[in-house]
Amino acid sequence: MPILAALRRLSSAQRGAMFGLDARIALGVFGIMTTMIGFFAMSKIHQARYAAAIHELEAINDAMTEYQADIGVFVPFSINGGSDGIRDFQALTDKNAVMPRLRRHWNGPYLREMNRDHPRFGEYSISIGQINAREACAYGKPCYAWIVLTEVPLKVWQTINHYFDASAVPEDEASEHQLGRLQGSSNTDDMVDLYFRTTEHKGMRR
Repeated sequence: MPILAALRRLSSAQRGAMFGLDARIALGVFGIMTTMIGFFAMSKIHQARYAAAIHELEAINDAMTEYQADIGVFVPFSINGGSDGIRDFQALTDKNAVMPRLRRHWNGPYLREMNRDHPRFGEYSISIGQINAREACAYGKPCYAWIVLTEVPLKVWQTINHYFDASAVPEDEASEHQLGRLQGSSNTDDMVDLYFRTTEHKGMRR
């Protein structure tokens, strides 16, 4: 009958429209989920990079602490040929970088599977400075060895800084680049040279 046929056509059209709507909703949900999965995956990658950088700094700090305890000399003062930031780092893995008269105390290597050239950032070296890493050591004031890592993206530096210095008294981080255990020296608007405070100057071995 004409009326029944018309109703069947209307019902079929409605089912087709609903199917099209369901498909669009499903595609929309799929797109949102894909975006969220991608975001979380990238977040995990960044977290892994932050964790790796933090682990490296802690490993170098432990190596320098152990080296200084064995050698009995402030790390930069024990270097064969004088401290230049590069040989200081090499002394953690190579006895020949240590002054000849101190080599018998060397019990390394203190670092394994670590190169000065960082796979994602710049280069590692060691410098000396006061509680502010860029202030030269002076008589009667505390002097520290600082791990330096160049060309660190600002966002990475900020995350690492928060990890090491978040528990500091707020006024200690009033100038986060110049205070705290982790400091920075800006190269550009988005890149920083990272400074991490390690061992303090100790007396010479007798």
